[in-house]
This record gives sequence, structure tokens and C-alpha cells, in this order.
Amino acid sequence: MSLLPLGGGTGAVAASAHAGCERFRGTDPMVTRLPRKKVAEALGAQAISAGIPAARWVRAKIFESLIRNEAFASEIATKSIGYLDLLRPETVAIVDASEDVGKTRKALKTAVKLAIEQQSATLIHAPAVPYPGFTAEEATPVLPDFVVVTKDNDGAGAVLIVGDAKDYERVRARIDDQRYLKGFLQVAFGAEAFDRWDDLPPDIRIAETGVLAVPRNAFLQPTVIPELLKDHQQEIRFRLEERVDEANILEWTGDAKSFVDHLTATFDPFTCSTCPLYGYCRDELRGSDDPIDFLTEMGVPANQRGALLPLVTDDAEVPASVPKSLVARVRATTTGVAIPTGKLRTDSVGLDGTVNVVLVKSDSGALSVYGIGVQQTPDSDWAFTTFEQPNSEQTRRDIMALIGAALDANLIGDDEHGKPGRPVHIVVPDGATSDLLASIADSLAGAELARLRWTRDIEMGRTPLSFDGNPATLPEPLTERQRLAVSFLLEEDRARAFQMRSAVVDIRDALGALVIAGGPKEESGFLNYLVPWVESLDGAPVDTRTLVDARKTGVHTPGAKLSEALSNALFESLTDTAGKQSIPRYRELVAEALEYRVEIFNRAVGALNGFLSSKMREVLRALEADAQQIWRRRFLLQSNDLVRFSSTPEFWRNALVEIVEADALAATQFKLLIDPTYADEVARDASVRHLAIATVVSVSPVVIEVESRRIGLDSKAVALQVNGQALVESDDVVLKMQAGSVSVTGLPAGNLEAGPSVETPRRFTWAPTHDEKLSTGDRLVLADFEWFCSLKRFTSMNVERPALDRTLAPKPDCDANSFEDDPDSHGYCCKPHAVREAETSDYWAERRSAGEMNPQIWPPIRDLDSFDVTAHGEVVADEIDVDDAAVPEFATIDELD
Repeated sequence: MSLLPLGGGTGAVAASAHAGCERFRGTDPMVTRLPRKKVAEALGAQAISAGIPAARWVRAKIFESLIRNEAFASEIATKSIGYLDLLRPETVAIVDASEDVGKTRKALKTAVKLAIEQQSATLIHAPAVPYPGFTAEEATPVLPDFVVVTKDNDGAGAVLIVGDAKDYERVRARIDDQRYLKGFLQVAFGAEAFDRWDDLPPDIRIAETGVLAVPRNAFLQPTVIPELLKDHQQEIRFRLEERVDEANILEWTGDAKSFVDHLTATFDPFTCSTCPLYGYCRDELRGSDDPIDFLTEMGVPANQRGALLPLVTDDAEVPASVPKSLVARVRATTTGVAIPTGKLRTDSVGLDGTVNVVLVKSDSGALSVYGIGVQQTPDSDWAFTTFEQPNSEQTRRDIMALIGAALDANLIGDDEHGKPGRPVHIVVPDGATSDLLASIADSLAGAELARLRWTRDIEMGRTPLSFDGNPATLPEPLTERQRLAVSFLLEEDRARAFQMRSAVVDIRDALGALVIAGGPKEESGFLNYLVPWVESLDGAPVDTRTLVDARKTGVHTPGAKLSEALSNALFESLTDTAGKQSIPRYRELVAEALEYRVEIFNRAVGALNGFLSSKMREVLRALEADAQQIWRRRFLLQSNDLVRFSSTPEFWRNALVEIVEADALAATQFKLLIDPTYADEVARDASVRHLAIATVVSVSPVVIEVESRRIGLDSKAVALQVNGQALVESDDVVLKMQAGSVSVTGLPAGNLEAGPSVETPRRFTWAPTHDEKLSTGDRLVLADFEWFCSLKRFTSMNVERPALDRTLAPKPDCDANSFEDDPDSHGYCCKPHAVREAETSDYWAERRSAGEMNPQIWPPIRDLDSFDVTAHGEVVADEIDVDDAAVPEFATIDELD
């Protein structure tokens, strides 16, 4: 009898996003004795988005090889031990257990003896431990990537630290917390398996803290992250018990369809797409005549489906409590025509000063790029560049040079203090493109700062050393255009904390703010899905299912990331698998990918041009121009223009708290003024005090009935919209930029006074300024005037402008000689990076001389900078060859991510 397929990658079920689905749990290999992909094949289900691109698999194998490499294995072991405050080992032994339970048992016995008797640590690669509740002869084992065995602090026993290797991408210098969570759940799964193993050698305890080995830089060189596993193991125990309970209840019949059909699927069109059964569950919903199934397929939340039934069955009205955007999404789905939100354009797409960029990302590296397309101005031709070494640092430098040249061409009208005549923007098709550009900038900034520090070492006659004390190799300096792009993208990285900033514009977000598309909400996150919906306003209706299928199964994608099919084709054409590289075919594929992105991008621009511009568009552009003055001064004086968001000093972050809060308030107030759909939904939220829905009861005098207890008698009320129309966009309203605020003149506002009828206590007399010629029955969105501003009169209303981030920024009167002439007065504004990094270099040199930063220090010091530089002779990803690059037949992307 074959082993139950429970361990290995399938152990990720404990951390699966699908574990809440009865059908997913019911098709557990513990029940069916088959991998889920095999069950899906038996059902005839189409596999959609669950595969692993070859390049992504190779990247995982390369990282696994680096973990095993002698250069890093000892470092991983010692840091794992040191971060847990355990005794420092005298030596480190490295053992390969080859995913064998017997070899693991033997290696552990030897490791315990070495730890106790010789204070030697052992790093065991590829251990195997029986699945909890099963023997090695009954089920496939659990396979942590490595464990470390070392002497316990009491000296009487040993400690086993469980670790897992995850080649998670660092986006904007950090790894997403959700990925860390899933990774540590898998570490906890391994720890739980060892803890329950009857044959675990005596004198060994399982550490309460586990570790993840993750890339510390773009070269995939590993570092160690510790995490307390107590809470994670509680989750694991619950999942293990649930898994066993399901297996005891269910009995696999061998007839996949009859077995699966009686299991209820908790279907989510977005999160379910990585499940092997996704295609079957989706087709099951599509074949049903039940309108509830239709709403489920469209991703409508379960608690709203019943309320939306009238809209699907009879096109009837639904309760006012249902969010307006959700009603619009369902109506768009049934009609095939998008629903405008009522908001007008505020984006900068197509304006002077915008640079358009598309990327083709490789799955073989976090910062790996196959090609780039740049449109220097909205009226110029697109220029394509293909990179034959997508993983190289030179490719990243070339990308920054191309973008820097385009930005430089758009920076006009600067005065001597760097005040731009207009702001500049980079426009991208999706957030992944923006993240990739910012991550590349972050990487190169780190290398440049390291170069400045090491240059100082050479000047002082010191040997340049990496953080860990190894001889360093100086990277090439950034050119002026490279630095321009790097500094701009780092500015955008910091600006992400501010909702009012728009240094980088996501054209998908700009388009998505104007219309509500049909189908699953998450599908609108893809430009090639959203654009046809916008075009439906003036063209033929779209079929939601056809559009969803085309996006999911299409070869091309509109953003940085690739489809599995194209990723494999590009990887194969550039990989020496047949004795030579197919460079012409590679270039052709990259060109096709770039052309598709540009086509969708241009269609998006055309769709945006079909909408009117908001009065707020120039206001927001002026706010961005003011903020960019500070960035320009930073760049011109090369002072704090390379500060990465993750390396922002603590006092700087603290200084930003109030500014960020003020920015968030201003962003909310502006959005309420210009976005009718958003304002309507906020006004209907019972937890909101400052907005309410009101109905005009009579007009002579004006009497309104307010649907809220928060805005009532003696309240100062201002109307933001009438019958779904934003009043700020009307001809009578004037916006004016002031030093500390934006003045809005022309909105109807006034006190709410006692109404004519005591029988209806929520009715009030209202004598607003700027009469809007209201009619009986008009629906208003009212706001608390005092929530916006403290003005005593109703002639105008102010929206306070958030302060700018001037921390560690050159002042308007700073110039290239200011710091040199008066370092005491200019030490916190315009001190050049070269001087700051030289001071850091001297400080580190002093600490090394005092023995505070030597590699021998225990516990090991953590490198908080994590610069993307390597020590001389260090092994990097490009130097690793993977023998077996074939993706396992039944593996899914969930097992890697």
C-alpha cells in the first residue's frame, strides 16, 4: 500500500488560505489518499493559476542550494542559535539527512552527543519526521528544510531549532507580513511534528522559537528571522485535529464526482484561484440556475447575497443598507455595462511632466527584469529595451538610467532652489510595476551608501569591510541620471505613507476610481479586465465570464508579472537547455510582451480621456508640486535623497506621525467632496458621526429630514452632493489654494434649526447659503461643517492642507556651499550624503576597534541596513547551478508562497 501523501509540501495545508472550505478539507489526501491535483484530474477540472512557473521553481531550488552552501550554512546555524540567546557553539557540523526518517534519527542522536560533550552545533539539512499521529510506514513525512541542534543553556541537554527556507521577494526592502505568517506556520508544523515524535532522542527539547531563512538581498543570499512559535503551534494543533476529524467522518468512494459534489465549496473567485479544484467549483456555479450561485461566482459577500436577489431576479430595488458600489457591481454584471462612480478625473495621466513605464518581470529573481518600455512624454514614441541578463545589477542600473533620462527631460522651470515649474510623475499599469521600480531603487541606493562608506575607509587607510567583517568590493558609483531616478523612486516610497501624494500614478487605480466594473471585485485589479468595462460605456456590452476567462488563461498580462505560460517560454528561451540560448526568440517574446502592455496602457489612457476633469485635479497637482520642491532640493544637494523608507531614522518617523494623520484626514475630506459613491456609502455607515443622508421635505422654507442622530438640531451642516452629483464640481463653486488650506466657496451650508413638526423630530429647517434650487424629494449627503473647518461664517469652507515632510531636508536658502561654510547650522538640513556616510564609516571603525562589531561578538549583531552588496568572493545566486529544475507534477504555487 502506498504511503498517505500527508507530509512534504502538502503539509502547507495547515497554513492554507483554503482551509475554511469544506470541499478543500474533504479532499484532503488523508481522506482521498491522492494529491488534490490528481482529484482535480479525475473530475476533469481545468487547472487555472495553480501551477509553478519554471523560473520560480529554479529560484526556490537555487535558494535552497545557497542555504546548504558551506559559505552560509555555518552562518545560518550560528545566527539561529545566537538570536535565541543560546550558548555559543565551539564548532558547527553540517549533515544531510536526505529527507529520510531513519537518517534524521541517526543524525539527531549524533548531534545531541556532540552538543552535550563538545558544545558543537549541528545543522541538519533535509530532515524528515513522521507526520503527527502516523508512523513513517503509514504516511509521507513532514519535511522541514533544516534543523539546528545545539547545547542547551543548562548544559544537561540539547535544543532543536526548526527552520524553513523561503525565497520570499523583498518588496521595497521588506517582506510582506502575511508571507512571514504563512512561513512560520509551516515552521510550527515541523516543530509540532518533532514534538510528537515518539523516537525523538532523549535529552533534547524543541525550541519555542523557530527560524525562517529568507533572502537578505537581490542576490538571494540568506539571512535568519526568528519568531516565537507558541501561537502558531496552537493553530497547527487545531488544523491537525480538524484534518483527522474530517478523515474519520468522510469515506473516499473512488468516484471523484459523487464524492466531491456532496461537499460544500466556500467559493471565493480570487483566493480560490490557486486551488486545484478551482476550475471545477467555478464551472459548477456557472452551470447552476440559482441566482445565489451567480452572486457567489461574482464574489458577492455571503451576508449580502440575499439582499441583492431582487436585483438579479427582477431588476428591482434593493435595501438602502446594501453598499452602493456593490449594487453597481451586480448591476454592471447583469447588463454588461460599467457604472460610473460619479467622480471626475483627478489623476495626472497624460499631462506634461508624466513619464509612462511598463515592465516585463522575470520569475527568476526578486528584481529580475526581461524588458522595459518608456514613453518620455505623452506625445512621444515608446522606446523598448530588452535585457539579456535580467538578474544582473547592471540591468537594474540601466533601468534607472532610462527612467532618469526621461525624468530629467521633464524637469523644466527649476529655479536656483530646485522649485519645479511643474511636478513630474511616473505612470505605471499596476502596483506590481511600482513596487518593482521602488525595490530596484532601494537596492541601488543601498549599494551607493555602502560605496560612500567604503570610500571613506580607503581614504583613512582602512580595509573596506562588509557588515559581517568580510573584505568588500566597491560597487560602481551611480551616474547622475541613475541617481535622479533612484532618488525619485525612494521619494515615492516614503510618499506612500501620504495619501495626497502622487509621485507614481497607477493608471489602473485612476481608471478604477471612475467606474465600477462587473464581475468579481478583485478582477478589476487587472488593467486588461478593467479597460474593456470602461469601453463598454460607449461601445458594446461585455460578457463577464468571457472576460474573466480571457484574463485568467491569456498568455499576456498588462502589468509587471507574467502568466505561467509566458514565464516558461521566456525562461526556456534564455536558459541553456539545448546547448545554446535562443536569443532571437527571447527578444521576440519580450517585444511581444511589451507591445501588449503598451496596447492596454494606451487603451487605458484613451478611456481616461473620455472623462471630464475635476476641479480638484489642479489642486492635487499643485500639492504634489510643493512636495516635490523638497525632493528636488534633496537631489540637487545630494542630501538625504538616498534614504530608504526602511532606513528612515526613528526620530524622523516619529515626526511624521502627526503629518501622516493630517494627510489622511485631508485625503478623506477631499474624497468625500469629489466622489459621490464613496460619500454615499460613508454617510450610510452607522459608525460615522460627521456625515448623514437627508431628504428635502419642502423648499419654502427648506425643510430636510436627516437620517442620523449625529447631525441634528443646532448642527452646522454643509451639503456635499444632491441626487448623487458632487456639488464641488458645479459651476458656482470656486476652489482657491491658500497658504494652509484649500478654500471651497459656493457649497450650501447653514445651521439646522427646529422644524415645523414635533411629530417628526428628525426634520429641521435649513437656510443654506448659496441656494442650490433644491426640489422636494432631493436626496442630500450632509456633512458636519465643523468637522471640515472652524470658520464662523458659511460663505466658504476650508480643507486644511497637510504639512510637508521637511525633516532632514534642505531649506529654500540652502546651497551647495551651505554645509561646508557653516556645518553647525546646516548639520540637520543639507549635510551631503558623502559626509553622513563618512561619519557612519568612522563610527563603525571605532566600534570594530573596540571589539563591538567583530564577527566574534555573541550574540551576533543584526544588520538592520541589509544593503544589496556582497563581500568579496561571496557566493551569489548566479553562481549556483540547479541539476533537477523540473517542477514536481503535483506541486502548486501555494507550496512555495
